Amino acid sequence: MTDVPRGDAPIGGAPAGDASPIDLAELILVERARIRHDLSNPLTAAMTETELLLMDVERGELRDGLERVLSELNRVRDVLQDRG
Repeated sequence: MTDVPRGDAPIGGAPAGDASPIDLAELILVERARIRHDLSNPLTAAMTETELLLMDVERGELRDGLERVLSELNRVRDVLQDRG
């Protein structure tokens, strides 16, 4: 495991080098929640735009491609929501 540089205070003001396993687990959970939140907005925007484009495209290669894109975006959403 990689050591966090001393002097950084990730949780509770304790220096990172002195962080307990519980502090590190809490830090991981906090970072995971932050990353999930940061990815949700652009993901939702991409899904919405793709769905709107699909409303205007009837058949063909473009529609197939957009459906693949939407399918993959749904897969990312499921992973972010711990369903994947």
